[in-house]
Parts: sequence; structure tokens; C-alpha cells
Amino acid sequence: MDFDDFPGKPINWEELGDASYAMWAPSDEDPLFTKSQVTGRWTDIYETVQEIESYIAANILRNLGLSEDFVNRIELPDELNTIAVLAAGGIHIIISFSQDKGIRFHFPNTASLDYRLNFLDRYIEVCKSLKKEIEVNNWSKDADQDSIGWWNSTLKIIAITERNGAVDEVGKII
Repeated sequence: MDFDDFPGKPINWEELGDASYAMWAPSDEDPLFTKSQVTGRWTDIYETVQEIESYIAANILRNLGLSEDFVNRIELPDELNTIAVLAAGGIHIIISFSQDKGIRFHFPNTASLDYRLNFLDRYIEVCKSLKKEIEVNNWSKDADQDSIGWWNSTLKIIAITERNGAVDEVGKII
């Protein structure tokens, strides 16, 4: 499967405008994080990328033209690192990389639920395709990667928080 155009092309931060960017934000059609289809997609992503995030990071950065073609793995940074991207459909997104939270996509509050779901479905395809390639080639897995731990903690905290009221945004980039 060819994912050379995923996730888009890098842009300057000034092009982002004044939108708010988050992994999930409430909308009329998607008011609760704990019941959101977006949340389910993120859970699938975190389960799929366990122990292979260095390969996925390298693939994303190669596709963005930000690393050499021969680079197969890139260790995620200790501190949060972000890239602004123009994705399919002319939507600006922010990609963040960090050891503790993994690789995340932050959508503008103006992106529709359908757009977010379709984008995340495409990302799941990318991750599963790379995972299969890694397994077929018997490449070594990432050690000490626990971004799924952050995700599982986030799920628990938000579930408790939503019992007492609505949540504004999850995974917001400020």
C-alpha cells in the first residue's frame, strides 16, 4: 500500500491561523469523549503502534521530506516536538512527537467529525501496514516505549471527569 502522501506537507506555523488544535474536541455530533468514535480510533492506534513508533515516526518524517529516504527509525524525543502540516482536503493539523505520549495528530476545532475519523482511519492503515512489514522482516521492536500507558491513563481520567461534566478538549496543543 502506498502512503507517500500521508500525512500531507509541512507548512510554516504562521499558516495555522487562530484555530484551537486537539486530538479530540466536542461538537454537536460528538459531545462526549468517552463515547466518541475518535476515542475508539485513538485506542486502536495506540494498541497498534506499541513497540514500533520509531518506525512510524521515520515513515512520517520521510513522507514530509524531513528525513533521508534511508532512515528506517527515529527515536521519539524526550521533550514534545511538533510540526505543522497541510493535510488532505486543505486542513491544517499539528503532529506531535514525544516519548511519553507518542505520535499524535491535533486537528483544528473546525475539522468535521467525518474528516477526523477518515484521517485517523488512514493513519491506522499506515500503522498496520508498517507493523506487518516489521513483523515479516523480523525487525527489532522499540524498547521502553509506553505511550499506551499515557493513553490508558488519559482514558481513565477523562471518564471520571465526564461523570461530573463535559470535557472541553483532549490532547490540546497550546
